Amino acid sequence: MCMLTLLLLVFLTTGIQAQSAEAEALLSATIDQLKSDQGYEGNFSVKYFFGQELESEESGKLVAAGDRLAVDLTTMKYVSDGKSSWTYLKDRNEVQINDVTEDDFSMFSPSVLLDHFFEGGYAYELTDKKMEGENEISRIDFKPNDQDSEIAKISVFILSDEKLPTDFILIEKGGSRYEIDIEDIQMNQSIKLDALTFNPKDYPNIIIEDLRLGE
Repeated sequence: MCMLTLLLLVFLTTGIQAQSAEAEALLSATIDQLKSDQGYEGNFSVKYFFGQELESEESGKLVAAGDRLAVDLTTMKYVSDGKSSWTYLKDRNEVQINDVTEDDFSMFSPSVLLDHFFEGGYAYELTDKKMEGENEISRIDFKPNDQDSEIAKISVFILSDEKLPTDFILIEKGGSRYEIDIEDIQMNQSIKLDALTFNPKDYPNIIIEDLRLGE
């Protein structure tokens, strides 16, 4: 191996290691902040594509603090206190109560999504940084270690200074793509417990289906 090739390999390896270390530090800090009891909120949209065709789109509001999560969509509302969850179907005036599972409603929980990719058997690296106005956006790409996984790649965009995610893009090998855009996400110490609680008494004539084990 010639000296030039050796130096090039050392340079590339060092660069990749530095990117991976920076990505790990950014992810860890972002996840820790999202899991804090301080709480955060933001508006978001979820788009589902098959190929280039937009198949569905839905928007809503996200509020979270610690283990608690509330997602209000056009057709439904989801509230979790970390142990039980309430899924309210608006057109049927019905709420389904369930035990919370480890990845419950992970599509709408940035902390659960990031935790899953960070700890769930994915290789990742920092692939890009760019400025949007006064904000620096870091892009981290994840690829599953399992070659049989249906997921081809996940891209996460994070505000570098604030340590807050703004976008998720999940691409499946079969041609499907999910895009989650979180707008105006911010930490908020003044979130009230009422915003993270579902009270059936607020919905006259509601149908309640309690599906929790032991209930």
